[in-house]
Amino acid sequence: MALCAKKKKLHWFSTFGEIEVIEQTYIDKSNGQLRRPFQSAAQIQCRGYSLPLQRVITDFGADNAFGRVPDKLLEHYGIELAQSAAVTITEQHAHAFTEVQMLPLTRTATATAALTLVAQTDGSMIPIVQTGAATDGDRRKTRTLMW
Repeated sequence: MALCAKKKKLHWFSTFGEIEVIEQTYIDKSNGQLRRPFQSAAQIQCRGYSLPLQRVITDFGADNAFGRVPDKLLEHYGIELAQSAAVTITEQHAHAFTEVQMLPLTRTATATAALTLVAQTDGSMIPIVQTGAATDGDRRKTRTLMW
């Protein structure tokens, strides 16, 4: 297997901006296939997006209209992005959530754990007033406050 070496540019986008790498590529003379050892070792692809950048794009795409994602990305990170790329990345991450992952697990008949209901999560407590038996007809003095 004889190889012919060439140098090629690899563009990669991250939350730091566009990263350009000049890498050594090889062409296999026996079958004409292009070999990119750095690209496969680093697990990146040309015109690809890093996972942190995909997360940012997905967050912006979920919160806003897709047309506003490139403006928000330019404002916050200084990165220019096509609207179609924002749509594609957000929809790819949305398809990653399957219906099975989104629905709660069904309880079996043999489950013995009690169900839990969270009624209030703001940290405040609700007072409960309990009154005891009145000795002289006035129940105001027998009140106890429970939290």
